[in-house]
Amino acid sequence: MKRKSKSIESPLRSPEDLVLAVPKLLGFKPEESLVVVVTKRKLIQLTVRVELTDLGQPGYLESLINRVLTRFPKATLYFVVISAQPELMVQVAGEVTEQMRGKFLGDVIMVADVGGGKPSEAPSREDLELLFAGPSVERVLELNQQIKQVNAELKKQPTVRWPQLALELLESGDTDTDTLLKLALLAAHYPSREALIMQLTHENSARYVYCWLQVLALTPPIWQEQVLTILALACWVDAGGVMLSLARDRLLRDFPNAPILPFLVQLHDSIVPPSVWDDLRPQLQELVLEAA
Repeated sequence: MKRKSKSIESPLRSPEDLVLAVPKLLGFKPEESLVVVVTKRKLIQLTVRVELTDLGQPGYLESLINRVLTRFPKATLYFVVISAQPELMVQVAGEVTEQMRGKFLGDVIMVADVGGGKPSEAPSREDLELLFAGPSVERVLELNQQIKQVNAELKKQPTVRWPQLALELLESGDTDTDTLLKLALLAAHYPSREALIMQLTHENSARYVYCWLQVLALTPPIWQEQVLTILALACWVDAGGVMLSLARDRLLRDFPNAPILPFLVQLHDSIVPPSVWDDLRPQLQELVLEAA
């Protein structure tokens, strides 16, 4: 972990300014990194860089943020996620957003690189569309036997317990293939899908988005409509306008009769704020049942 601590006047008037500042603050051009810029009273107090691979250690990101805020209790934190891998970039940004709930978060910016002293570009829409594409035909064929095994394991348990099992799997945070496939299968079971949607909150929405993106990446087409339903709602509650648009477009293209679709179109086109999520839950229960 690299640190540079020096109070200088903050140049952070825009996301582009922040991206431009990173190489100057660190003294080199970082790659595959998370950079944290700590500001207080318009002064940059500290710049911290960590390798994205370090974030795979349990509790690493939480510990990093807590250490920074212990030293600078009322500071505002800006995060720059730098990676050539769009899926990893989005995952890290989601983890940062979740860890910063209730704290002073300036911004979370995703860029492919910070080279050349010029503003770098965030992932293109085409890059992000890949996250909503689902697995290739070849990948589905590879997973076929594992899907059968997971399905057999689920059927050993009474279906009345499936909704609680779905919530337990989601809460575990496990992202192994078996867990993700179980969630894909459970999303197709309407009482489980209802439980998962009704458990969605502003506090856990970032975790939902990044979990269900990983689920979608393994889900055969036959179950993708239900997984996309949960993912799209999570994107909206998490205030992810671009992500909601991508989920909506995928449903429009491949599942135009999805019961949730008119609701999503209204959310997107009318720019309905996520703050009304709690008021809209009752409407969702009926739509979830229709999608059974």
